[in-house]
Amino acid sequence: GNYYDLIRDMPNLQKLTLDSLSNINTMDIHDNPNLTTLSMKNCPTLRSLYCNGNALTSLNVSGNNALQNFSCSSNQLSSVNLSGLSNLLYVDIFNNRIKEATMENLIMSLPTLAQPGASNFYVYGNTSFYPNERNQITRDLAISARMKGWQAMEYSCLPGSSVATWNPIVQDIVGDVNCDFELGIPDITLLVNLILEASSNVNSDVNGDGETGVADITMLVNLLLNQ
Repeated sequence: GNYYDLIRDMPNLQKLTLDSLSNINTMDIHDNPNLTTLSMKNCPTLRSLYCNGNALTSLNVSGNNALQNFSCSSNQLSSVNLSGLSNLLYVDIFNNRIKEATMENLIMSLPTLAQPGASNFYVYGNTSFYPNERNQITRDLAISARMKGWQAMEYSCLPGSSVATWNPIVQDIVGDVNCDFELGIPDITLLVNLILEASSNVNSDVNGDGETGVADITMLVNLLLNQ
């Protein structure tokens, strides 16, 4: 496919329609200060779309079934719908105006990934660094995203640090094999099944030795007994 980095720094551009384009792998549309409306739907080969740093209030990316990487950060969007985009692996929406109820709809529209936390979902930039940030995400919504395989991330400083980095909004719990943010019998059941299948997931290496095995069951049982 082709790479396009042509639609940028165009102050007179207000509306853009690029529907049903073919033979495009990546589209980069950024830093157009008056671009408020973008429709780029039904592009069968589009794998990456970057439309950050505009003034978007309306965005339609439906029908892009091959899309894997999507960024619309630093716009003025109050909603984003990613329904049907089953191949997504990277989503970046921070520094917009997506309120809590609409954020829930967005998270529900994300595809469910094979492994919990397999991909990052960049959702919030601390207002110390992004003063126009108006997105809203709660811990419960971050957990909902995590259960679908997405690690909700915020740009912030960790306690005791003055250096800002991208950090998970909800931290993993050691031994939480099924990623429901609780320790319990279901974690043991899943861990045993993973071992029997010679498989693993992001939390199955409970003792941190780089492997998923019987030693992890022993540590998980001890964690449960010491709760």
